[in-house]
Amino acid sequence: MELDLKWKPFMLDPSRSKKGVDKLQAYMKKFGPGIKEMLLDPNNMLNRRGRPMGIEFNYHEGSKVFNTFDQHRLMFYTREKYGGEAQNKLQEIMFRKYFKEGLNLGEPEELVAAGVEAGLEESEVQDILKNEDKLKDEVDEELVESHSSCSGVPHFNFSSGQ
Repeated sequence: MELDLKWKPFMLDPSRSKKGVDKLQAYMKKFGPGIKEMLLDPNNMLNRRGRPMGIEFNYHEGSKVFNTFDQHRLMFYTREKYGGEAQNKLQEIMFRKYFKEGLNLGEPEELVAAGVEAGLEESEVQDILKNEDKLKDEVDEELVESHSSCSGVPHFNFSSGQ
C-alpha cells in the first residue's frame, strides 16, 4: 500500500496580516507569560520530543507569526502541478525555515526562496504571490472543509482513497 500524502490548509488566525506580528508577543498574549521561558529554552518540551524525529523548534528574536494564505496557495499549486512528493518537500522546507531558522515566510522573498529550494521556478512562485486571486477559491474551499472537520493542527485524516 502506497501512502499519498496531501497537505491541506488550516489557518489558526485568518485575521492576521501577511507581514505578521512579533511571535513572542503573540504567543504571550495567547498562552500567557509563561510561554516566554519555554520558547527561550532550547531544550523545551517541543524540542525534546521533536529532535529524535528531525524536527526542531527554535525561537529567534524578531520572528513573526503571520497570515499563511499565500503559503497555502503555493502548497495547493505545488500539489496540483507537481504532486504530493513535491508538495511534501516544499512543506518540509517551509517548516525548517519557519520553526528552526526563524525566517518570516510572510515576506515574499522568503517564500520565493522556499519555493525555489523545493524545485519550483522563481517565476511560478512570484506569479502566485502577485496574483492574489490565483487559487483563492480552491484554497478557500479546502479551508472550509478543513475547518469543518478539525479544530487545530496538526490534524491527520487517513482514508483508503476509494
